[in-house]
Amino acid sequence: DLYKEADFVCSYIKYLVLEKNYRYGEISIVSRQLADYDLILQSAMERYEIPYFSDIEKPVMHTSAVLLVTSLLELAGAKSITSDMLFRYAKTMLTKLDIDSISELENFCYKWNIDGEMWETCFSGTSLADSEKREVLEYMDTLRESLVVPVLRLRQKCRESSASELCRYIYEFMEEEGINRNIRSLIADYKQNGMTD
Repeated sequence: DLYKEADFVCSYIKYLVLEKNYRYGEISIVSRQLADYDLILQSAMERYEIPYFSDIEKPVMHTSAVLLVTSLLELAGAKSITSDMLFRYAKTMLTKLDIDSISELENFCYKWNIDGEMWETCFSGTSLADSEKREVLEYMDTLRESLVVPVLRLRQKCRESSASELCRYIYEFMEEEGINRNIRSLIADYKQNGMTD
């Protein structure tokens, strides 16, 4: 039973510290399957008031900040903007659009099969004007513009650029779009809610 093992380990650590004058920093728990025990040990350590550090690697590839940068690189280098790329970028929640606006735009996009070069033109100036209400098209155009126009400017800058220029352009893009501020805010929220190690 993993819970009993964790309790035994913690009680033994307490014994070593209180009775044998060990220091917490002199004690390590080593396991081949530490990931299986991690949450259980965390809980037991807190219950026994034992300070701890867990050295389990956590992948960063699926964090908002990394997804945003990889999406921007993909958008900057693609022949044309695809809906999948654009929504992967938008759903990082680090852009100017909130989740409701992103969902509305995504639903509209899938309803009307919007993809590729269609993102570069006003929806109200297309054949959609015959099928969709003017107010809806204007609203969707506003959302499209706030998401796509900055990306199009970035794509233009990145054409024929070197790797160092590309990095600088992406950083400048993130500053201009308030993304760096959003990342700092996200970090502060994580810290405030105890979600950082």
